[in-house]
Amino acid sequence: MEKSGFPGVIGAVDGTHIEIVPPVREREHDFANRKGFQCKNVQIVCGYDLEILSLNAQHGGRTHDAHIWRMCQLYQYMRRSYEEGDQCHWFLRDSGYPLQPWLMTSISNPPPDSPEERYNARHRQALSCVEKCIGVWKAWFMVNSMHHFNDIIYKWNLSSYIGILINACAILHNMALYYRVPHPAIAADEFIDDEEENEAYLPMDGVSTRRRIVVQHFA
Repeated sequence: MEKSGFPGVIGAVDGTHIEIVPPVREREHDFANRKGFQCKNVQIVCGYDLEILSLNAQHGGRTHDAHIWRMCQLYQYMRRSYEEGDQCHWFLRDSGYPLQPWLMTSISNPPPDSPEERYNARHRQALSCVEKCIGVWKAWFMVNSMHHFNDIIYKWNLSSYIGILINACAILHNMALYYRVPHPAIAADEFIDDEEENEAYLPMDGVSTRRRIVVQHFA
């Protein structure tokens, strides 16, 4: 909120595909994404300082982002917290995910210079951190394609440990940020800068929560 002016934010959520050697040849179809290559679909939650707060590397590239979100423990925790009365905190995601009381998405086609447009501008600014986080994280280890890991995976028969390798890279990313290790491609003071519209199914609780944010903070 201090950086973007968007209230109640815990973190930003996104998914990214990391090319892999499939751990089980008989299940290669589970790891093939829509572009045809074998990968993990990794869900990342980060803060505005690009620290990775949560990472889920359990699912293959065939799995949709929204399904990964619904199946993760973080979703269950947020749903339970909402039902117990915490209705003032949420994560941010683009409209590829369903709007929920604990997951705020953007508003499709808001009128110019309206509270909804101001909401979208702040939402976009706050959400931008997760794309930057993924870019910085992958640049550390060149994990956009894990070909560098694949030789090791084949040689030592580590296919079943791909998720652990991905998680280890996330831990090292956080350590590098904490200790301000110089990034090979991005200067430290450039890590944080300011700056799929497909309206999904909108549960009414999510609509009312988003409307409340618009009225209270952007009207």
